[in-house]
Amino acid sequence: SFELPGTTKQTNWGSVPGWSSDTVASESGVETGGSDGSWQAYLMGSDPAVWQLTGHVLAAGQTLTLSVDSMITWLGTNLTMTLYYDNGGSRVTAATQQVTLTSGWQEFTLTFNVDDVPAAVGKQVGILLDSPTTGADWIGVDNVTLLVTSDGTPDTTPPAAPTGLAATAGDGAVSLDWADNGEGDLADYDVYRSTTSGSGYASVASGVIASDYIDNTVVNGTTYYYVVTATDTSSNESAYSNEDSATPQAGLANVIDAWILSGQSNAEGYAITESPVSGLAPSTTLASIGRSDLNMTHSNVRMYNGKDAPATSAGMTMSPRDTWHAMLPYEGLAYDWGTGRGNESGRRFGPELAFAYDMQQDLGAEIAMIKYARSSASIAPSSTQESDGAWIDFDPVDSRYNQYDKLITTIGDAVAALAPGDILRIQGVLWMQGEQDATNSTMAAAYEANLTEFISVLRSDLSVIAASSGGKMVPATHWDDLKFFVGTIYTQTSNGNTVRAAQSAVAAADPDVYIVDGYSGISMMTTDDWGMSGVHYDTAGQVLLGERFAGAVVLSRSDLTGDGKVDLNDVARLGTQWQNGYEIDTLLEIANNWLYGTSP
Repeated sequence: SFELPGTTKQTNWGSVPGWSSDTVASESGVETGGSDGSWQAYLMGSDPAVWQLTGHVLAAGQTLTLSVDSMITWLGTNLTMTLYYDNGGSRVTAATQQVTLTSGWQEFTLTFNVDDVPAAVGKQVGILLDSPTTGADWIGVDNVTLLVTSDGTPDTTPPAAPTGLAATAGDGAVSLDWADNGEGDLADYDVYRSTTSGSGYASVASGVIASDYIDNTVVNGTTYYYVVTATDTSSNESAYSNEDSATPQAGLANVIDAWILSGQSNAEGYAITESPVSGLAPSTTLASIGRSDLNMTHSNVRMYNGKDAPATSAGMTMSPRDTWHAMLPYEGLAYDWGTGRGNESGRRFGPELAFAYDMQQDLGAEIAMIKYARSSASIAPSSTQESDGAWIDFDPVDSRYNQYDKLITTIGDAVAALAPGDILRIQGVLWMQGEQDATNSTMAAAYEANLTEFISVLRSDLSVIAASSGGKMVPATHWDDLKFFVGTIYTQTSNGNTVRAAQSAVAAADPDVYIVDGYSGISMMTTDDWGMSGVHYDTAGQVLLGERFAGAVVLSRSDLTGDGKVDLNDVARLGTQWQNGYEIDTLLEIANNWLYGTSP
């Protein structure tokens, strides 16, 4: 299927998650009316073929079956289906066929045995679809799936038992962590517990993707004994891991998964909750886009806003600051309009609102967010200062006092303000910035080097804060591989293209940096308070941006093969926990959209 982040017809493949063409398609893309009742691809004969490099690495003994639904939509009568492998950037055909279409949806299949093409072993497989005519005729395509099977020999070998299981008691919770299994066909983990050491284990959770888990179904004062097993894609389950125990108690350490959000004005956010003022943007509210569920107190989400965040950005004031509070947009999640340009026009928020809502729903446990953002701030050194003398940039090595220093101060203050027993487990950094660096070609050209340096220095500085925190801040893994989720900017200029390319290059070079698509299928304000067009996301855009950041985090945890990508290898291991009825191609569209972006 070809589900999209937006709700309108998409022409060309630059904004369609997961798919590309060699040249611009003039009358091909995605529209409603698919065989599953939602979206379908439409291909014009004179347009280039559409293709997707799946990321699945071919192995000897595998059989691949490509399945496609297709039909005539206007005069087009044939579909060419091709499976190819990537050879140093060149597409080499492994199997292809042309099928004849009718006016109704039909399923067509193409099979490829890897052993028939030995040169394909070790190469990534791709899918190519084409309407083979050269005229103004169209065909419809939907439900593209790729099934990979082995040589038919049953797999009866279970994974090794997980090792290094450690249970940490908290208040009403037990946190579990163990070493990753290294099997190539690993599917997931199962968690068991008992109140008797060595026996009586009952399942607590199955289909666990990551090598950690928080058990929130415990009773304080009871000792629990835990073991973990690993399961492969053939449903072979390992022996039990080592056993470890924990006794939750009131007042014990409470480990909270946390994320840091930073950047410039689109990290601050122009979206509003309610009560727009006529003539001021945005005019949309949470209620008007059907998301009143977000305009409420989120008691399981802790929020900390930096005390030195600008108090008058676009005439806004922000409250509360310099304190932990439950996420509640009406009481100042990010900024409110105040008495400046906007008068009283609802409460402002950025991507944190939808992000935190989705992540809390996903994890089922309390989470935390630390936010510091500054409008018009570049990474490159700035020539502009705030009234307090701080330079308006996030250059991490500049000896001048700047926004990076305020970010570090905010994080340190947030850790110091934690209640006794609370521990922040930093899962990653959400970074939405780059528009200011796209205002001139010099800063844009330096963005790749500057962002790489920013990530490296921030990882190091976070480790310093943690070392002096008395154990109140720890990394999810190691500080050196802390995950960064970089939102691609929307700026539609040549400099914007340069910055987006730089963002993608940084992610390609660092397996712990992920691209979040802030460019395609997302709504912007036509004119904001500053008279700028297409610069700031509107309310619906900020909600979607937050959801995409959350999706990126979820999918980054699903990189089970450890190659820095979420692809067919990982999708095959997700099982029912994350597939939830989605077909493989849909999951890959989501992965490509959230993690690798579709920016030009």
